[in-house]
Amino acid sequence: MSRPVVDIRILPIRTGTLLTLAFFGAKIFGYITWSWWLVFAPLWLPPVIFFGCLAAFGVVASLFLLGVFVWEAFSYSKWRRRY
Repeated sequence: MSRPVVDIRILPIRTGTLLTLAFFGAKIFGYITWSWWLVFAPLWLPPVIFFGCLAAFGVVASLFLLGVFVWEAFSYSKWRRRY
């Protein structure tokens, strides 16, 4: 005889959610006097950091490729003048 399968699904509670709930409670009960932007920072700060790093990487990669294309064009024009 097999045992019955019990499927218990628990919603994942992440660190940002717990910090937000803690900061929210502290703000409501007057333990902290932060602005609401800081209270909800654990929710909006990780996406801002991620997309900021992604944008910085895109800018650096674009500048690198632009430099490679300019260098190739300059090298080709120097080689062409020599011969």
